[in-house]
Parts: sequence; C-alpha cells; structure tokens
Amino acid sequence: MQNVGNSRRREQVPRHGLSMLSLYNEAPLVEVSLEQFEEFAIDRLHVLKAVENYRLRSVQMKDREGRLEKTLNKHMPLRSAAPRRTGQAEDDAAKDVLSHFFLRMAFCQTEELRRWFLTQESTLFRYRLDKLTREEKIQFMKQNGLSYEEATMKEIEARQSKLKVVRDANDPKVRGKPLPAYFKVPFTEALDLVATRRVYIEAVIRF
Repeated sequence: MQNVGNSRRREQVPRHGLSMLSLYNEAPLVEVSLEQFEEFAIDRLHVLKAVENYRLRSVQMKDREGRLEKTLNKHMPLRSAAPRRTGQAEDDAAKDVLSHFFLRMAFCQTEELRRWFLTQESTLFRYRLDKLTREEKIQFMKQNGLSYEEATMKEIEARQSKLKVVRDANDPKVRGKPLPAYFKVPFTEALDLVATRRVYIEAVIRF
C-alpha cells in the first residue's frame, strides 16, 4: 500500500458543488494499492502526452481538440456533480487529484522533467476551465477563495471588439459567438496568460 499526502489529516478527496476541477493545493492522505498507483499514473501520462500533442500548432484546432477529448474521456474524465452522478463524479475527482500527485513525484527529478510536467498540467487546467459554464466557474472560484470581480455587461460591451480579438485569436471556432463571462484580475497574478496573449489588458487589470 502507498500513503500519499499530508499525515496531519486523512482526506478522501471530496469535491462539492458543480465543478470537479481542482487546484491541487494539497495532496490527500489515502491508501492506494500498487496496482492503482500504476494505473492512475499511466492514465494521467496518456492524458499529458495528449495535451502535449494538443499544443502542436501544425494540426488544426478541431482535430487537436477531438483527440484530446477522446483521451480525456477514456483515461481521465471529470464529470459535473449532477445529483444522479455524484458518486461517479467524486471517483473521477479522486483519480484526477491522486494521479496528479503521483506524476508530480515522478517528474520532480530534474528541471527539464519538472518544466515539461508543469507546462502540460497548466495547459490541461486551462482547457478544462474553459469548458466550464459560467455558473461552474463562479462556483469553482468560490470553492478556492478566488475573489475576483466579475466584469459587468456594460464593461464587456464597452470593450467588446477588443475582447473578441483576443478570444478569437486563441480559439477561432468561437468566432461570431457571444462573449463569455469575464473577470478582472490584477496583472501580476496570471503572468502566464499575458505571455500567451490570452487576456485583454487595461490599466494593469486583465480581462
């Protein structure tokens, strides 16, 4: 058996609310068999390899997304916690969290491995976050103490053309669709999004 996590408390990786997404702030302390350890780690590695391929610009976005979705559904689904699927959703969330920490241990040996792991995990998190509904995103932020102010409709309409340019450049398939919910985040709190040009910046506030 393998023990994973903080020995100060024993946690069964519960997730509550609409979203099963996690920030992986703390490793849970649970007992898992060696077979589960291997299975979860291999499944997540399949997913991260698919994420790496998803980031390749040489393949059309539609094809990349389809392949990634297929791999996620097979190896690492995250279901919404609908009433009739709560048990399965919690099992999915437990596997997601545990497998993250299994591979975090495996990829901590060198700077190159750490960089590769962080790059794929960050991309996977952003991809999953983008798939959440407005209500799920708000619930996720509340669960994790992220008290960012949501932009009002008036603020979004005043910047509509600029926001669409940023959004459409990152995801051409949504061109022509209504703008989603936006949150105002201080410049220094998500520099990776600035680096990849996924935000609109105005007076050191990002949308």
